[in-house]
Amino acid sequence: MAGLLALGFCTGLIGAFMGVGGGFILVPALILLFGLSAHQAVGTSVFTVMCTGLFASFAYFKQKRIDWPLGFILELITAPGAFMGAITTSYITSRNLELLFACLLLVLAFYMWTERTHFKKVNLSKNSWKRIITDKDGKLFKYEVNLVIIFILSFLAGFSSGFFGIGGGIVKVPALIYSGVPVHIAVATSSFMIIITASSAIMGHLSLGNICFDYLIGLVPGVVFGTQIGAKMAKKAKAKTIRRFFSIFLVLIAICMFLRA
Repeated sequence: MAGLLALGFCTGLIGAFMGVGGGFILVPALILLFGLSAHQAVGTSVFTVMCTGLFASFAYFKQKRIDWPLGFILELITAPGAFMGAITTSYITSRNLELLFACLLLVLAFYMWTERTHFKKVNLSKNSWKRIITDKDGKLFKYEVNLVIIFILSFLAGFSSGFFGIGGGIVKVPALIYSGVPVHIAVATSSFMIIITASSAIMGHLSLGNICFDYLIGLVPGVVFGTQIGAKMAKKAKAKTIRRFFSIFLVLIAICMFLRA
């Protein structure tokens, strides 16, 4: 139980801080440390990730940094992708699922290391949506969102959520930033979107019997505390060092997954 509480806390902390669900930590941890099969780990992770998004969103709601209209619209595209991703797992063996997840971790590690310096914002006026948000502290965020790019990437993020048991935030945050959304708004909005995406994926995994509810008793309480601390840290901490650290962390996990598979 203590191990699950600690895992839930770390997942919530990192998830809220970066606007991700934390599935990229949960899935390998549940497989390597707790002995779950890849399918059980993914299903259990998806439920925990939904809780991460729920409690992180509550914290960001108080900060007034969630772009609600954008989040709702994108979830109309992301949610179907999540359900399709969850169902697709039934056609792939646990070994292949672990290999695919390890490959995903390497791709994410590369992006987190390079940050956004290799990407340029794409602003096509005919496909953009002008947004203005004022947070709790009175800080004004003015930006334009490229709808074509964000729609495509949102569907891919949803599929990744259901297929790999992640919240999709680790794809959504880069997608939002790449489409023109400021980092702080992207993190907050992604946390909200994770709730809907993961909920859609949960439906698929419930039908397949992949969720281990006895593990959730320890994971969820840890997530509750971790998300509140992570959201507060996100307002002040610089992301560069954290991204570099987790890039190395993801590579190490990927290596472990490759060796196991």
